[in-house]
Amino acid sequence: MSRQIFSSKFNKKPIYRSPINKYQEFSNAYVYSIMVKTANYTPNRADVCREAAQEWNKIKNKNSTEIEDIIKQYLATPFNLYDIRTVISKHSIPREDPIPPLLSFIP
Repeated sequence: MSRQIFSSKFNKKPIYRSPINKYQEFSNAYVYSIMVKTANYTPNRADVCREAAQEWNKIKNKNSTEIEDIIKQYLATPFNLYDIRTVISKHSIPREDPIPPLLSFIP
C-alpha cells in the first residue's frame, strides 16, 4: 500500500482549517505529528490542544525561521505502516465463491 493512502487519513489541518497565525500553524503541525506517532487520527481534541499550547510556550520566543523549521519537522513526521490500524471493508476485497467439486455419478 502506498504512503498516500495512509497519509490521507491524517489531516494536516486537524484543529484550524485556515490557520491565520504561527500559533495555529504550529498547533496543526503538532497535532498532526501526535496523530501519526500514535496512529490515532481522532485524538482527544482538548488533550492535544492543551499539549500543543504547552509546546508552543516553549518555542514561541524563537525566531520565525526556527519556528518554521519546527513546524516543517512536525509535518514531516514519518509513520510506521505497522503501527497504523486500518479497517478493510468487506466490500473492498472482491470475494470469489469457491467452485464446488464436480460430482461424478456412476449409474
